[in-house]
Amino acid sequence: MHRPPSIVRFERMWWTSALLSLIAAYLSWDRVQHGIRARFAVDPALRANPFGAVVVDWTQVAGVAITIAWTVIVWFLVTRRASGAGRWLAVLTAVLSGVQLAILLGGLALGRTLHPLSHGAAAAAAVLTMIAAAALFTSASRTWFGEADETERQPV
Repeated sequence: MHRPPSIVRFERMWWTSALLSLIAAYLSWDRVQHGIRARFAVDPALRANPFGAVVVDWTQVAGVAITIAWTVIVWFLVTRRASGAGRWLAVLTAVLSGVQLAILLGGLALGRTLHPLSHGAAAAAAVLTMIAAAALFTSASRTWFGEADETERQPV
C-alpha cells in the first residue's frame, strides 16, 4: 500500500526529532554524567552499592538505548504496519515531549542549563515530535490506519 504524504511527513519529522535528541544527549553527556556522580557522592546508600560505578556509567547509556528502541518501535508500527496502537504511542510520546519542553523552558527561565545547544536541540526535537504526531490525524492518515472518514460511513 502506498503511504500517504502525511505518513511520509510523520516519518521525516520523527527521524529528525530522533537525530536532534541524540545530538542533545551527546552535547549534554559529560554534564549529566557529572550530575549522576555527584548524587552518588553525597548519598551513603548509593556509595555503599558495589555496583555504583557501573550504574553511573551505564545509566545514561541505557536511557539512550531505550529511547532509540522506542523510536524504532513506534516508527515501525506507524509507518510499516499502519497500527492504530502505534499512532497512540506516537501521541503519548508527543505528550511526554510537551512535558519535556515545559521542563526545559522552566529550567531556562530559572537559569539552569546543561548546554545551550543541547537545550535547543532537545526543544526542537520535542516540537517536531508533537508536529509529527499531529500529522497522524489527517484524513489521509485515517485511511492509512483503516479508519473510515465520517463522510464514508454508511447510515445504519
